[in-house]
Amino acid sequence: MAANKPKKRQLLRNNEYYDTQAIFDGLYQRSQDGDVFTNLMELIVSEQNIMLAYRSIKKNKGSKTKTDRDRYSTLNRTSSLKHVFIVRYADDFKLFCKTRNEAVRLFEGTRLWLKERLWLEISPEKSKIVNLKKQYSEFLGFKLKLRPKSGGWVIKSHMTDKAQEKCRTKIRGAIDLLGKKPDQQSAMRFNATVLGLHQYYKVATNVNLDFDKIAFDVRKRLLCRTKRYRSDNGFRGQAFQEYYGSFKGKVINVAGIALFPVRKISTAPPMCFSQEISSYTEIGRAKIHELQKAVGPYILQQIMENPVQGQSVELNDNRISLYVSQRGKCAISKEPLRVGEMEVHHQIPRASK
Repeated sequence: MAANKPKKRQLLRNNEYYDTQAIFDGLYQRSQDGDVFTNLMELIVSEQNIMLAYRSIKKNKGSKTKTDRDRYSTLNRTSSLKHVFIVRYADDFKLFCKTRNEAVRLFEGTRLWLKERLWLEISPEKSKIVNLKKQYSEFLGFKLKLRPKSGGWVIKSHMTDKAQEKCRTKIRGAIDLLGKKPDQQSAMRFNATVLGLHQYYKVATNVNLDFDKIAFDVRKRLLCRTKRYRSDNGFRGQAFQEYYGSFKGKVINVAGIALFPVRKISTAPPMCFSQEISSYTEIGRAKIHELQKAVGPYILQQIMENPVQGQSVELNDNRISLYVSQRGKCAISKEPLRVGEMEVHHQIPRASK
């Protein structure tokens, strides 16, 4: 039977992880030989040593800085490091700092780091320093700016001009399809398009003003394309009641389905985002697996855009509700449902009703 290897101390493992153990061993040996060190600043401010120091602070359970806010506050008081926030999605990211001087130094440092460490060149047109108190800054279809409020500053956000034009194009395409084929599938595809756009852009604080303009621009096309097919009554399913039940304006009905109003949208804060979600920690991976158990937005979009042909609007609406309530799994086998491999049946056969 093999003997268990003794576990290394946490500090030693951290030193080896950041490739600093050999450096520290060398410095210790030289100190034992009587060497006097006069220039250690390059080592102290090195990237590896800073990351090692921060990791040591986070792992120090005996310290008084038990929360991230306390750690940040302590670092601000005792360190010359710049306080910066990063927001990233894939290869697009924003760096937020307090002063223009910090922004200039951070911009140049980031540019050199990307060039020397990753051999990447930044785009001069897209990469720039912006004062959010004076100008908008664009990110992932949103444009952001600060506005004064109650002696402080809060964010003001809109859809970008490019994003608004993209929404107009998508909605016009759904309207044209509705004019050529005024059936239930086209109506549900239109609703899926509108709901998808609303759900993505609703985090903008002034999104209602942006969609009010979009609705005005597409309204004439919608009225012309559906003039011969509009009806007074239409089915308002669970999704309509949940997202547009409070709408007081006139609702257009086509093929027995109520169309989602383009202009009815309210801003909603981007809540429930956890900083612990990560592929590199045990807790982060557990959260990712928990999220994967939920309904996949791609499959849900496909279900909404491709209803069961020849069936009632009510059945297709219940089909969506069942898929969500069963968390995307078969009610019998508990296996994940895939597009093209799922069926929905009446609990009471139609012939016996």
